[in-house]
Amino acid sequence: RGGDEEDGDLLDPYDEEVDARLKKLDLAAARWLGEAGEAAERPTEARDAAAREEAAAVQAAADARGAAMLQRAVHAVLRQAAACGAGGAELWGLFARYHEATSEDPSLALECRLKEVRALQGAAWQSDTTRFERFARASLALGVAHLRVAAAAAEGGGRRELSAARMHLRGVVRAAEPGFGDHALHAELRGALQDVQARLDAL
Repeated sequence: RGGDEEDGDLLDPYDEEVDARLKKLDLAAARWLGEAGEAAERPTEARDAAAREEAAAVQAAADARGAAMLQRAVHAVLRQAAACGAGGAELWGLFARYHEATSEDPSLALECRLKEVRALQGAAWQSDTTRFERFARASLALGVAHLRVAAAAAEGGGRRELSAARMHLRGVVRAAEPGFGDHALHAELRGALQDVQARLDAL
């Protein structure tokens, strides 16, 4: 028994060292587990950026769907109004602006601008200032529509559209000269006519 006590006394330093090392290992393990847990719970900068990008993509897709639905709804209303013959020049002006904003085919807007001008042509625009101003603005918009179609046309088509624009603008300038030769819109019409003529001369 005395030998056992001596052996125990001899092992005490080793037991203490083992205990100390185990405590250090426990502390290290606890610290590592704690840091790992915090890292798992705390979103990283990359994760935040990915989440923001995903949210932005979802929002962009939703906005695109909403815009497409609104565009289809507006087009349906305009077509229905046109089929009923309601609105006159104002309707065709709106329809032209719709096509200018949404369509890659400039001929659609041109067709609406032609109908807008025709609807205003019967009015006494040569003697009434308000009617002249409406007709002049519609004619300028028609000229722009012709230019857009000319720019998109194949060889030969551009000249045809420019010639049509020149013919219309020349007629409006001449007809409006007696009553509105000093009007600012008459000056704009003359400028548009000169621009079209210069484009034709350059072909």
